[in-house]
Amino acid sequence: YRCSGGLACSAQSAERIRHFSSKGAMDIQGLGARFIEQLQDCGHLTCLLDIYTLEERHREQLRAEEMGEDLSGGLQPLHELPGRGLQSIGKLFVAIDRSRNKVTLARFLYALGIPYIGIQTAEVLSEACHRDVNRFLAVLYEFRDATEEDLPGAGTSVREIVGVGEAVVQALNTLACDPSRLEEVEALAKHMHWPEENVAAPPVPVVDNPCRGKVVVFTGKLQRSTRREAEKLLNMMGGVARAKVTQDVDILVVGGPPSSDGSRKRKPPPITTKQRQFEALGKPAEHIWTEEDWETACDQFRTSTEESKFTS
Repeated sequence: YRCSGGLACSAQSAERIRHFSSKGAMDIQGLGARFIEQLQDCGHLTCLLDIYTLEERHREQLRAEEMGEDLSGGLQPLHELPGRGLQSIGKLFVAIDRSRNKVTLARFLYALGIPYIGIQTAEVLSEACHRDVNRFLAVLYEFRDATEEDLPGAGTSVREIVGVGEAVVQALNTLACDPSRLEEVEALAKHMHWPEENVAAPPVPVVDNPCRGKVVVFTGKLQRSTRREAEKLLNMMGGVARAKVTQDVDILVVGGPPSSDGSRKRKPPPITTKQRQFEALGKPAEHIWTEEDWETACDQFRTSTEESKFTS
C-alpha cells in the first residue's frame, strides 16, 4: 500500500511525520527533521504510511539492482543518500519496527496529530475504548455513517467522557468524514503489532471515590510520584487531568516540599499561580487539596477497588 495523496503543503506533511515519529508519539529514533526532509526531497516519504513501507520498498529496489532491473522509478537508493549508508538505514528500519512493537492506543492516537488531542486526552480516549484500536475505529465509523439528524447523538461513548469537550468530538467527526484520512488511520492500524494485553482489555471497574467524574489540575512538585504517574492514577479513578485552570476544573492538587522529619505530613505548600487563578474563579477552599489530601483519596480508591474484587 502506497499513499497516493497526502497534504499539498510539503512543510505541513513534514511536520505531521515529525510529530508522528517524536518521542511522546511513536518514538522512531533517528527519524528527525533533517532526515525527514531528505527522504521527502528524494520522493521516498510523502505521508505517514510511507514510514512503514519504506523497508519493503528499499529491499525490492536492492533485489532489482542485483538482477540488473530498474524498479527505482527514478528514486535514489536510500543508502546512497548524502550522509547515509547501509548501516544508518538499517538502524532506521530497526527503530521503525520497534515502534510497531511497543505501540499502545494512547501513543497511536496522540501520534496521529488530531487537533485538540494531546497526550492526556489520548490516554483518556484510549481507556474509554478499553485500549482497543477496533473500538476506536468503531467510534469513527459511527461519526462517518451518521446522518445530519443522527449526528448530535453519534459518538456517545466519546461524548460521555468527563473532560472531553465538543472540540474533540468535532475533530474526530472531521477525521471520520475525510475518506483519505480515515483510510490512512485504518492502514496505519494494520501495520501495528498490537500487544494482546492492549486489545479488547476489560475496563478497570471504577468504584466511587472523590475524584470520579472530576476535572483535576496538579500544581507544584509532588513528592510521592511524578505528575505523569498521578495523572494516570487519576484516569483510573474516573477523573480527568487538565494542565490549565479553567471554570470546569473541580479540584486543584497543590504539591509541596517534604516534611523535615521525614513523616508523611508535609509543610504547607507555597501559593502557586494556578492556586491564585483557582481562587479567583470563586472555587471553594475545600476543593484546593494538599498532596496529603490527594494521597488519602488514592488510598481510599485502592482499598475500595480491592474490596470490590471480592464482592463482584
